Amino acid sequence: MNLSQLFKSRFFSSIGKKLKKIKQKGLRAFTLIELLIVIAIVAILAAVIIVGTSSAQASARDAGRLSDLSQTKKSLQAYYLAYNSYPTTSEDGISLEENATFTQTMKNSGYMSTVPRDPKYTASAGEYTYKYISTASDAFTLCAKSEAKSGNYFCATQDSGEVSQTSSAPVFGVWGGGGTITVFKSPTATGDDYNDWLFPTNAYFSDDLYAEMTSALPEDQPEYQDYYNFSFNIPSGASINGVEISIEARKYFIPETDSFIYIELSYDGGINYTSTGKWKRFGESEEIKIYGSPTDIWGRTWSDSEFSNSNFRVRISHDRTLDASSPALDHVQAKVYYTSP
Repeated sequence: MNLSQLFKSRFFSSIGKKLKKIKQKGLRAFTLIELLIVIAIVAILAAVIIVGTSSAQASARDAGRLSDLSQTKKSLQAYYLAYNSYPTTSEDGISLEENATFTQTMKNSGYMSTVPRDPKYTASAGEYTYKYISTASDAFTLCAKSEAKSGNYFCATQDSGEVSQTSSAPVFGVWGGGGTITVFKSPTATGDDYNDWLFPTNAYFSDDLYAEMTSALPEDQPEYQDYYNFSFNIPSGASINGVEISIEARKYFIPETDSFIYIELSYDGGINYTSTGKWKRFGESEEIKIYGSPTDIWGRTWSDSEFSNSNFRVRISHDRTLDASSPALDHVQAKVYYTSP
């Protein structure tokens, strides 16, 4: 009900009729109490209408945010297909509305004629902004803050289908310092291995010395190696928002087909591993690829204690049933995104 409809309602119509009778017949006028009650009711009804209108407008702006993020994701995917890379940023990410380099890069590519702006974006207040982060050439996260649902965010990644909604601040150093990010950490220990890994400790550093999976096994037998002791220091009670694994590698045998590396994560010292694992493909040239994202929790809810040196492990495997070259692994690293308690 809008204000025009409110004043045409039966309630106000009856008041109008009474005022008319008072004027015509000299009837008793309203008392002060009656007038105050009427004023209070009008104020309450007006407030309800204003709040309802404001909520509808916020929902409409959220719909616009979802549309903008979806279209921007499609533009970024088209850019990646053309250049084999996403536009990269620092670990704090960028606001699309403020970053001239990103704007010019996407416009020059022809895949984005206009960089979108959050409906409530202002340069002086960064609460409502489109935030983009890509610390590796093959991964990105794109987010906006929901206006209609307090404490929620809309996000898309290179792997996600549709834009999703999350209650955790997914990009860090953005919305009032809502989250924290660790730097990439390297392991200092290797655990279980299966089927003839060579030089597994070479993956502690990026130095062109390789951990190699080169066993001459039947194709139905996998090869894997665990890495741990990443020395994370995550506060007790922190909420885990996402995990990224960085793999620097190439295929081992140049004449063969590309290599496929599969990643799983353990949270209890190698007894169990995440049910959600991830494949990526590596070719002749050494390259760095990122598994996961700032909002990817690998199919489970994590606790801070599961990132201790004794609990957290990265398992790297190569399945020979794919008829692919064995990989040569130069460096493995892990990064955790979390919100402090």
